[in-house]
Amino acid sequence: MSTILGDKIKKLRKGKNLTLEGLAKKAHISKSYLWELENNDAKKPSAEILAQIAEHLEVTTDFLLEKDDREPTEIDNDNSFFRNYKNLESSQKAQLRDIMNVLKQTGNKND
Repeated sequence: MSTILGDKIKKLRKGKNLTLEGLAKKAHISKSYLWELENNDAKKPSAEILAQIAEHLEVTTDFLLEKDDREPTEIDNDNSFFRNYKNLESSQKAQLRDIMNVLKQTGNKND
């Protein structure tokens, strides 16, 4: 019997064209454990594992745990972006800011 969490993980994984093995590798868990999460009443994943899965599915952990089936919103995507940004090295953050400035300038020229 699948669970709400399992259904959401499976739906998002398939929507991103990820295999069980592909998501499991990214989340640093076994393929069989991911299958159990998606299809059985597996033990609840740890916060760390849930965060890894959410990060690679580009949603928040709150979205995975809520009973609400809304699709991830722009706010969810922004939160995921900023969560990833926080984990970058200073030099990577500087590069990203430079890219954003170029995109902003290019966007303004096209208006």
